[in-house]
Order: sequence, then structure tokens, then C-alpha cells
Amino acid sequence: MSKAPIVARFSEMYKRATFYKWYDAGKPHMPDLERLLEPEMVGGKVPKLGTLRVWFKSEWWKDWEAEKDAEIDRALSEKLVQGKVELFTRHAETARQMQELGLEVLLRDREKITPSVAARLLVEGMNIEQGTAGIPEMLEKMRNMTDEDLKDEISEILAKTPVDNADND
Repeated sequence: MSKAPIVARFSEMYKRATFYKWYDAGKPHMPDLERLLEPEMVGGKVPKLGTLRVWFKSEWWKDWEAEKDAEIDRALSEKLVQGKVELFTRHAETARQMQELGLEVLLRDREKITPSVAARLLVEGMNIEQGTAGIPEMLEKMRNMTDEDLKDEISEILAKTPVDNADND
């Protein structure tokens, strides 16, 4: 009769700390994690490799990993959206400055640049502003929406979009 391995008990706080050590270290293999661990303060022990493997395969470990991965995904998405908001805001501001410069030259300082360059500044500034109008606000609104709100918004847009059956004939 073989004996089941003795599994030392570790506190939930230590298990969570072990998980974070693993996650923050880039999800290393268990032998590498074992070398990174400090002994638990109460018992003074470090989990053996077998214990770490049991933890790694457990539902709670997988749940913690999924939560952290989702948190990182949300943070990256938010950072991406914020970057786009800043980009479009800068574009809109540049477009307004181009329009102002074009108008100023057309009205007063005709000797600085040619009227055609001034007109191009004005027109391009207007085109850029029209192209970016409302985008920063829309992205900011979307960033603050829940997943359910986003699904509803997409469904509403799709419902309003006419279906072209020309390709299906």
C-alpha cells in the first residue's frame, strides 16, 4: 500500500502571494517559481514542487490567472483608446490652427505665403477637422460603457444598417 504524499498547509494569503510572484515573474515553470519563493512567515516552509503543481492545476489558480489577464487586457485597451482620443484631439487642434493660419493669411498677411497655399491650409484644416469631429468624444463615451452597453450599441447600429442583397442573388 503506497502512501499519499503529505501536503503541507499554507495560508490563503501565502497562496495568493505565491500566485502573484508567479504572475509578476512572467508565469515561469514551477521549478523556477520554487526557487523564487520565500518561506511562509508562520510555518517557515516553502511549498514543494508537487504542491506548486497541484496549485497550478487548481480552479482557484486558473480563476486568479483569468482575472489578472482580463485586468491587463482592460488596462491595455483603455490605454489604447486614451491614445486614440489624444491623437484625434491633437489632429482637431492642428486642423483649427491650420484654418486660422489660412484665414489670417488670406485676410491680412498675403505676402507671407501665396493665396493658393493659404487656401490649401484652410481647406485641409477643414477636412481634417470634419474627419475627426466627434471621434474623441465618441471614443471616450465607448471607453466608459459596459460590455453590455457596447453590445446594445452595436446591435442598434446593425439594425439601422441596410442590408445589400446584391451579392446574394
